[in-house]
Amino acid sequence: MKIVVECTDPTQDFLIDMYKHNVRIIEARQSPNRWLDLYLEGSEINLLKFYIKYWCEPATHDVVDNFKQQVIE
Repeated sequence: MKIVVECTDPTQDFLIDMYKHNVRIIEARQSPNRWLDLYLEGSEINLLKFYIKYWCEPATHDVVDNFKQQVIE
C-alpha cells in the first residue's frame, strides 16, 4: 500500500521509526507550500501505526493505547 503525507522536517528519530515500522520512502517531492511530500510504502498496519504516531492528535494515541489494553485483558 502507498500513502502520501506532508512532512516539515524529518528527523533522525523519524527515519529510525520508519525503519522499525518497515515503511519506506519511495518518492519525495517539495510541495507548493515548501513542505516535503513523502510517498510512503508498506503494509496497511505498518503504515497505520506510523501515521498515527506522527500525524494524529494525542487523543488518537490514547484511543489506540486503550484498545491495546482491552485486547490484552
